[in-house]
Amino acid sequence: MLFSHDADQDAVDTVSVFGKDGRHLTVIDEDGDGTLDSYVYVTGTGLDSIHFVDSDMDGRYDHRMGPGKDYAVHIAGEWRELTRREGKPHVEMNGEMRELEQVDQIWQLPSDGK
Repeated sequence: MLFSHDADQDAVDTVSVFGKDGRHLTVIDEDGDGTLDSYVYVTGTGLDSIHFVDSDMDGRYDHRMGPGKDYAVHIAGEWRELTRREGKPHVEMNGEMRELEQVDQIWQLPSDGK
């Protein structure tokens, strides 16, 4: 178990629990207000490991990294590969590439309903 904190904060801001097989869970207080904001579950230490991130502590992973360089986001109830077009993040939905925006560390379709 590992506890860490930012030098600018008085309280612990991350708590990590490690298994002997390389799996670990990290819970994070992003802004130092004493409220847990997000958590990351990592399946191992190798190139085939996957990082699952719940950015708003709602019990559902919002994005995942791995294996390798794969990056996917949870949009409209499904995992979708995030790709960049002209430097902007996109996912494929119903055969169409849709641009995403990030709000409070969560990828989502633009709020204008396009």
